[in-house]
Amino acid sequence: GVWWFRLALERSIGEQNIECVGFSEIDKFAKSVYLHHWPQTTDLGDISGIDIEGLPDFDLLTGGFPCQDVSVAGKQDLDNGRTILVEYLLRILEQKQPKWFVFENVKGILGSKFETFFNSILERIQGAWYTVKYKVLNTKNFGLPQNRERVFLVGNNTGKSITYPDPIELKHKLPYYLDRNVEDKYY
Repeated sequence: GVWWFRLALERSIGEQNIECVGFSEIDKFAKSVYLHHWPQTTDLGDISGIDIEGLPDFDLLTGGFPCQDVSVAGKQDLDNGRTILVEYLLRILEQKQPKWFVFENVKGILGSKFETFFNSILERIQGAWYTVKYKVLNTKNFGLPQNRERVFLVGNNTGKSITYPDPIELKHKLPYYLDRNVEDKYY
């Protein structure tokens, strides 16, 4: 869901330094989580219906586009798929020209089967006068309790260099958090 982009920003630069101009999410459960934590945020609805010209200016565009079409767990077929929703992110990027963007997707998008598709995304970004770098990061290396590899595309049109964070050393493994003396009724 879109909530994790905002949570990551709040944790890295502070909640008081963020003003969200809106979010787009169609999953009702993800949307309810977002609005539970940030009820004052504008729900822009389905990304395909956003009036881009009507959006206020902003400095950062974040987005994850559906991955089922390129995931090893999915059909691996772009025909009539939902991954094409990246087109709407690219249109917003091109028209609104925010200083920075962060997009994410599954690492399967880097596979040879999708090389042309991925390169077309990079070409659109560069054609809009952005410097872009991409890297596969695993959530387990950043304090999250899951093994989830994702490609992060980060870019800007400010001339500033782009760097990725170093992994965070894990201090504890699962047994550290488990109760050692558990009542029989839980077995």
